[in-house]
Amino acid sequence: MRLSRSQRFLAYGLAGWCSEVVTTGLRSRGRDGNWRLTGTTYLWMLPIYGVAAVKGDSNRTSREKGAAAGSKAVTHAFTAPL
Repeated sequence: MRLSRSQRFLAYGLAGWCSEVVTTGLRSRGRDGNWRLTGTTYLWMLPIYGVAAVKGDSNRTSREKGAAAGSKAVTHAFTAPL
């Protein structure tokens, strides 16, 4: 099944939100010693995670077209996870 760009944006955004809530919830167990598992996120994180879908498409397209090694290195440096 092929998703449109906006569907991928939304799917990546929601997946990022969910993973952030789960991760911060699990971390709260260690921090608070409480089994409530209070996960948090911010509203502006959806577009940040969603951009990963669009950015990933442009990286794959440039690789398929044989982009120069230097531009690949610069792109990777700015999109690599911290």
